[in-house]
Amino acid sequence: MYVTDVIGETYKHWQTGVVLINAGTGTGKTTFIVKTLNEWAEITGTKILYLCNRSALRSQVVDQAEAEQKAKRLSEETPDVGIGDEHLDIWTYQALEKMKLYDPEKLDAFLQQYRYIVADEAHYFMFDAQFNRDTVVSYDALKALWDKKIVIYMSATADYMFRQLKNMDVVKAEQRYNVDKDTGYVDKVMVYWNDDQLACWLDCIPEGEKALVFMKSTDAVKSWRNKYGDMAVGYCSANNVKTKKTDNLYDLEACLMNGVLQKKYTFTTKALDNGVDIKDPALKHIFVETWEIDEAMQMFGRKRPLAEDDTCTFYIRGISRTQAEQFHKQVLYDLEPGEALYDRDKKHKLGKWEVFRHKQNAEKRLYEFASTRIVKDTAAIEYNRMAMAGLHYKRNMLEAIQQNGYIVTLRAKLKWGLETKVENYKPPKIWMVDNWAIIIKAITDGQPLWKNTAQELLKELFQVNKKLSKEDAVEILRWMGYDVTVTEQRWKKAAFPELQDKTVWVFEKV
Repeated sequence: MYVTDVIGETYKHWQTGVVLINAGTGTGKTTFIVKTLNEWAEITGTKILYLCNRSALRSQVVDQAEAEQKAKRLSEETPDVGIGDEHLDIWTYQALEKMKLYDPEKLDAFLQQYRYIVADEAHYFMFDAQFNRDTVVSYDALKALWDKKIVIYMSATADYMFRQLKNMDVVKAEQRYNVDKDTGYVDKVMVYWNDDQLACWLDCIPEGEKALVFMKSTDAVKSWRNKYGDMAVGYCSANNVKTKKTDNLYDLEACLMNGVLQKKYTFTTKALDNGVDIKDPALKHIFVETWEIDEAMQMFGRKRPLAEDDTCTFYIRGISRTQAEQFHKQVLYDLEPGEALYDRDKKHKLGKWEVFRHKQNAEKRLYEFASTRIVKDTAAIEYNRMAMAGLHYKRNMLEAIQQNGYIVTLRAKLKWGLETKVENYKPPKIWMVDNWAIIIKAITDGQPLWKNTAQELLKELFQVNKKLSKEDAVEILRWMGYDVTVTEQRWKKAAFPELQDKTVWVFEKV
């Protein structure tokens, strides 16, 4: 099911206000705007402003709209004012924010020419606010137009924000749309836990298959790209201050050309989390290094299957309850300056503010932490609503992981049927076949294994950083489809004399 099918011709009757299109990746959100709504704008003599969060997305929308011959890419600095032949203009949130901050009157005049404002990848306002403090500027600029224009918010992963808008009672029921993504092409969603397990799977990818890996940092992209040499390529945003021209990380065509990945291994960051459609049957593996499930779903959506047998496995890096607790403490620390300002300025309560402002590093945190921002005109510090919403969402997710574990939380959060495809880590079938053969023989023949040998075999096989208990062994073998018990005993039998008086593990099928 595609967006155009679900919306039908109801767009012709949209009223001034908010439209929500909550639709999975690959369901035709962009196609609906650049073709169907664009044609309607031409018929009715109106205009559309299409806002993008990434330069890659803007390029994709421009390319897709060129066939309509009624679209143009707006200049970042001096967009045109006034209606021309084009009925669809394509811009970025960042350019809108800059104009709002430095020339608000010009922006107000510029926006008047549009009947429709499209906020694509609307999760941008909340999730990007932790590194771009001005997302609230574009959010407020669009909010000010709710009673004058038709403002269309689109995303595959903005459920939290869309619920907030629904609760604000600003969205008519007939202007809300939900379109599920078809995930039949996804074999499974596998959770892995460390770098060794990631390397294990990457090392075992067969010839003729490709992997796309979303890393958490530019340094990680460089490191992993260098690890795989000529078989690998890396890509990061040209706006990333940590990248240099000599790093060779800016060339998108070196990574992707006409929808096809150019190397066996492609390492990237959030720079490619939207605005890129990969139509490459050889892409069989997508790895995401972030534990954040909404981000992962966005990244997984880059694959566009071309046929029924064009399948793919998704991999996501999980975190332990202990790691979730550590991240939770950091989120609370990040929230503290914003919440102190919120209580002081919004609730007119000074308790939290007085406690915070007397802390040794209070001033530094006010200026540097995402939950606050500097107001341009007055240089005052204010709480950052969008960043705080994102941090509250992250806090709630981490609390769920601490309580229920990562895999249970992942299954609860995934949608479109992906929740039924989650599996815990399994090594590739070709990984350490000798180790696996010994374990299988112990299970099928009842042959005891010296405890130290069994622990070492399983540790190497599953790439974990600790010696496994027999309870751990039972659990991971169950992941592999073997329902067994493991008994620990001092070996006294005549069989296997080399194990006499040693502590062994005996594997028995249940």
